[in-house]
Amino acid sequence: MLSRFAIVNGSSGARIVTTLTSVLGVKDGKIGVAGVCNGGGGASALVIERLSGGAISNGAHPHI
Repeated sequence: MLSRFAIVNGSSGARIVTTLTSVLGVKDGKIGVAGVCNGGGGASALVIERLSGGAISNGAHPHI
């Protein structure tokens, strides 16, 4: 039986990037950096820049 606090393998990168974008919005940050392990000794880094203005930051829902 899995613990109710079990971590699903394979989604940590998505969780880290989602948390980073959320924190940038809450703290009104501009640039964030995330590092994720690829497994097998590899790693990747991602730099995200939060842009001001535009459809997403003013609360409107973009038509995709």
